[in-house]
Amino acid sequence: MTSLKDYAMRMKEGQNDIYCITDKCKKVVENSSLLDKLKEKGYEVLFMVDAIHEYVVGQLKEFDDKELVSSTKKRLKPDESEMKVWN
Repeated sequence: MTSLKDYAMRMKEGQNDIYCITDKCKKVVENSSLLDKLKEKGYEVLFMVDAIHEYVVGQLKEFDDKELVSSTKKRLKPDESEMKVWN
C-alpha cells in the first residue's frame, strides 16, 4: 500500500505521469503485458484492484500536477526519449 504523495516522491527523474492499472483481480494486473514497457523504463505502476479505484482514476485525473494515467484506458506508445500516452 502507498499513497499518491509517496508515489510522486519516488518517481523516476523525467517521469511526468503517475501510472496505474485497474482490475478486480490482483493476479491479472501483476501479469498484464501492459506493464512491460513501463517496467523497462523503471517506472513504478500502481495496482488498483478495489472496486472504487476505477471510478477514482476516472474522476481524479491528476495529482500534484501529474496526470494519472491508467494503462487499461489508454495505449502506451514507446518513444526513444519518453513514454508517450496516446488514444
